[in-house]
Amino acid sequence: MEQSQEFGALRFEYDSLSRNTENVISYTQKELHEVNAILDSTSRNLTETKLLLVDAQDKIRNEKYQRLKSKFSWGVGGLAVGFGLSALFFLLYQ
Repeated sequence: MEQSQEFGALRFEYDSLSRNTENVISYTQKELHEVNAILDSTSRNLTETKLLLVDAQDKIRNEKYQRLKSKFSWGVGGLAVGFGLSALFFLLYQ
């Protein structure tokens, strides 16, 4: 009888620990699924950010090229006007 009571107490403790372990495992799995979802979201955000950065770099490169082209055009135009005026003055005052 005493062994039966001890066995019953041990069985109760075992069942209690087993339920607690199952609860911890269930909670941990739920939390891991949430972490996985957050990591997936973060990965998507990083990919989108990378694409936006590449797009911004392309726009900056294009803007620099356009500014350089504009400055070059102004320089060539100024040079042409300078040569034209110099030739005009040379012909008028010769």
